[in-house]
Amino acid sequence: MSRKLKALLTLLIVLAVAAPACQKEDTAADELLAALAKTERQSREFVYSDSSQGIKQEAVGKVQDDLRSQTLVRLDGQDLAEAIISDDALALRFINVDLIPGFRLGVESGFLGSRVTGQAMLEGRWVIDYDAAPPLLPTVTDEGSIEVGNNPGVDAAYIFHYARRAIDEGRQVWDFNKDDLINYRPSEEIKSIPEPEKDLGIKRYDILPPALPRRSQRGTQSALPGTAHFRKMSFYVKGGEVLEIKELIDFERHPDFKKAREGKGPQYHLRLLESVRQGKAREPIRVRQMSYRFVNLGQSVDIQLPLEAVPGNLEFFNSGPPRGGGPPPDAGAGATTTATDGAGGPAPPEEPTSP
Repeated sequence: MSRKLKALLTLLIVLAVAAPACQKEDTAADELLAALAKTERQSREFVYSDSSQGIKQEAVGKVQDDLRSQTLVRLDGQDLAEAIISDDALALRFINVDLIPGFRLGVESGFLGSRVTGQAMLEGRWVIDYDAAPPLLPTVTDEGSIEVGNNPGVDAAYIFHYARRAIDEGRQVWDFNKDDLINYRPSEEIKSIPEPEKDLGIKRYDILPPALPRRSQRGTQSALPGTAHFRKMSFYVKGGEVLEIKELIDFERHPDFKKAREGKGPQYHLRLLESVRQGKAREPIRVRQMSYRFVNLGQSVDIQLPLEAVPGNLEFFNSGPPRGGGPPPDAGAGATTTATDGAGGPAPPEEPTSP
């Protein structure tokens, strides 16, 4: 048999093996995207949780459609504020302003608008701005990512945009299967992202992260890892609808870094890990644990603006503090990239109780 014939046969065998795998990847991605689209079209209630650096933010609410929603924001288990969005209008009331560092200073400095508006907020009254509803599309950073962690109410509103971008940034969508010898790695499973309850007809789809940058890519933009490289994200789907989304972002737990620490992988990965610890990455990497649970999908939801509210300017709800001004109302609720636990690495995210 000639070399050319052997090469041709080898290529055909490789293609025959690879084709079903590629087809399965495409099918899993299509199924997940279809489930997200079906879920997004329905009215619903939701529970959103974001834990980072010892701070837990939550948003609990209901959505009538793309233009109408109501959200209660909690900080470390305490009610913080409530927001109602209807068309272009935003109504907002603060429940516990003492949870927000600098809030009273913001009122005194005029950052929160007029003294009348500020006083209404301090008293826990509703304030309404008929042009301050968040835009339908999230703001994207220069690096192409959707920033999270500053306002859990806004983060929850953009969950579908965030999920689709995470899918685009991943290597592939994988239909969870313990018999898959290539993608299933028991040692990389974590308690906060449990196996699906197949007896209840629930499927789990995972976003597999892209491979870490190679040493040969040094000196290029591709040499820097980003959030997608350290994301574990899973979707729980039943009947073509998404029940829950779970995410863990933590570069210290990356399996390639673990192998390098154990002397079983390239030492270049240790240098890469140290660079990420120092904040040298494609974008700020916010270590966090997130879950978004969908409740009562398709049930009737009726969102109404409060009847008694003080007119005011609520532009700060969708932006940060102005230059030279005081802190925004959600200051202190977010988290930066690499807070440490005293051992040189980031503090591990809190492990919430799985549903």
